[in-house]
Amino acid sequence: MLGLFIYAFFMVGLGCYFTGPSRSGLGVYGLRLAVGYAAMVILLYIFEVLAGVAVREAFWFVCAISMGGLVYGLRACRWRVEWRTIARHPASILLIAGGVAVLHNGGIGYLPVGHDEFSHWLGNPLRLNAFGDWSSAIGSLSHPGYPPGWPLLILLPWQPLAQVKLGASAAAPFVLHVAVIAFVFDLVVFVVRRRLKYGAFRSEITGWGIILLFLAAEALGPLWSTTLLIEPPQILGYSIFVLLLFATEIAPEDERILEFSAGIVLASCYLIKAAAMLFVPAVVVLLMVRMFARGIKIDRIRGPAISLALLTFPILILAASWGLVSDVKGCGYSAMENFTPEAFARARGLDWADLANRYFTAVWDYISIYKTPLTIAGLVGLGSALARGAYRVPLLLVTMGACYISILYWYHLTCFGAYYFENLNSIPRFTRVLLRLLHGVGLILLVETAVAGVARLFGTSDVRGCFSARGAGFALVLPVVLLGLW
Repeated sequence: MLGLFIYAFFMVGLGCYFTGPSRSGLGVYGLRLAVGYAAMVILLYIFEVLAGVAVREAFWFVCAISMGGLVYGLRACRWRVEWRTIARHPASILLIAGGVAVLHNGGIGYLPVGHDEFSHWLGNPLRLNAFGDWSSAIGSLSHPGYPPGWPLLILLPWQPLAQVKLGASAAAPFVLHVAVIAFVFDLVVFVVRRRLKYGAFRSEITGWGIILLFLAAEALGPLWSTTLLIEPPQILGYSIFVLLLFATEIAPEDERILEFSAGIVLASCYLIKAAAMLFVPAVVVLLMVRMFARGIKIDRIRGPAISLALLTFPILILAASWGLVSDVKGCGYSAMENFTPEAFARARGLDWADLANRYFTAVWDYISIYKTPLTIAGLVGLGSALARGAYRVPLLLVTMGACYISILYWYHLTCFGAYYFENLNSIPRFTRVLLRLLHGVGLILLVETAVAGVARLFGTSDVRGCFSARGAGFALVLPVVLLGLW
């Protein structure tokens, strides 16, 4: 229970410093939670790695900053909190439900599974906690060249009582998942309000219906992950980033604040997994397409240039800082070492054509069997967005996915070694990151397309009229209640 409270408290407190979108009417709660969680990761890195603060002192520093955020938020709203709105928001209900489940089960028990989890994702936090600070522990860490965001998050709830409790750390991916679901809810409510001209009640009921179906399908994985491996936070962080770029299309009035938020989230994703850097070339391609589509003129370059700075500068700054702090060498830690003349020579000496056949066959085999209905729905969502001229998210996902799959193939040639060249390295785990990202984002694009189609075919007044009667309203609420109970 302590871990759930700490992660949620830090996320909410840090999120209160963020004002959120104010012009378009897009809900702010989910976005504040997402930015708050990202800020928590970044602050832990700044204090413990860059500033060299001991892990326990860093905890209290971030705790004080989070408390200050709550006070700041209360003062900003003049101590008039919209308790009813907060109480019925999915973020509040899911966090409370998680706490009730923990109390009902007498706490959170956790048993590590798998060599990778035990030796690295849990082994490093245990070592950091034992040594007390980053500089003392660095020599004993497994894979010390990996960005340290996830290990720093895992050991966070052990600090106030100076006790190692793996179960407390198990709340970390759950709280991030709640932030994603909260933001998805705000997006759906905004789309329904803007497209169908619904009132608050019907918009929120529709939003609840969508997120409950979203959770039931486990589009982004289980709501409460059963492992502390790196994939759940990686997938969830990527999803928030891409959905924020989707929000810039449907709420262009708040484009800059949404891009700033996306930049902060992407920077935190890098601290969790360096593969987040693959979004940088995807963002560059996206902004170049936008620039060419509008015509290359001096006055039209300024907007894409600002977008590029907001989206990529935070991650580039953190990547540069980590490069200065971490002096660990190796192809697994420095991507550029896979593009040296020696790396190309290694690749030429291997049967790259046979690897390509085995590798892409394995990737396709997994794609074809893993939650195929969700994959099809996600692809339909991307295609429908493209058909309506909303190209940002599809272009970003396709570019990043192509970079991801290509780099993974190249690492098999230059970095993973002879064993993984013959047997392939964790294809299901690596591929699942892209698939779940497609599932989650594609479904939201599909919902937005469906709502836009309904509004265009029937008109907003006819649609509102269908749900104006009590019977129709009851028919809308009942499935949501039943699905929520289930």
